[in-house]
Amino acid sequence: GKNLPAFLPKRFRVHSVSLLPLYIGSDILSHREIAPLVDSIVFTFKRTHRLPSRPGGNVTVGYDYGFLLYNLTKLNDSAALEIYKKMFCILDDTGTWSEYYINGKASGTRYRPWESGIDLDAAILFAETWK
Repeated sequence: GKNLPAFLPKRFRVHSVSLLPLYIGSDILSHREIAPLVDSIVFTFKRTHRLPSRPGGNVTVGYDYGFLLYNLTKLNDSAALEIYKKMFCILDDTGTWSEYYINGKASGTRYRPWESGIDLDAAILFAETWK
């Protein structure tokens, strides 16, 4: 019995959605299909030094760096080292990642095991496989 907002026939891009298939081992997208998505995210990061969860936004979910690092490592992309270093620059004083960051500053719930787990998983893959 409530009025719902009007339907907006608009597509929303969320980086972590594009980066999830490789992380979970899905074959829904090939490496060839994923690479341009990853390249686009890296291009924006190199230009702005930010990794917003949505293009044009100012919020970064804590696991976005991990998902991106995981993809870059699996794709053997040279940008992986830069993202690895950046990911560790945003650690808080307890050595964990926050739920999200606004303009690069920790916000939301601190000490998140979900975000920290994904980021550490990507860091381990990078450390074990990077040449």
